[in-house]
Amino acid sequence: LLGSKITKQTVYKSRGTSLRPWPKAETRAVLQPFNMAILCITVVLLFYKRAYDAVATRALILILPAGWSLPKLAYSFFDD
Repeated sequence: LLGSKITKQTVYKSRGTSLRPWPKAETRAVLQPFNMAILCITVVLLFYKRAYDAVATRALILILPAGWSLPKLAYSFFDD
C-alpha cells in the first residue's frame, strides 16, 4: 500500500519532465518506440511461459491486426 502511494506521487511530480530539454514531440518520438518494444517483449515472454489462457490468447490474436493498422489509419486521416 505504501509503495503504491509513493509511486503515484513520483509519477505525478515527474509528469511533463524529461532528462533532456527536448520539445514534447521529440521526447515522444524517442520514448514511444522504447515503450512499444518493452510491451511487445513482455507479451511474447508471457506467451512463451504460457501465462495466457485460451480466451486471452484468442483476444490477443484478434486485436493484434487492429493494433498495427489503426495507428496508420489515424495518421493518414489527421495528416496535415
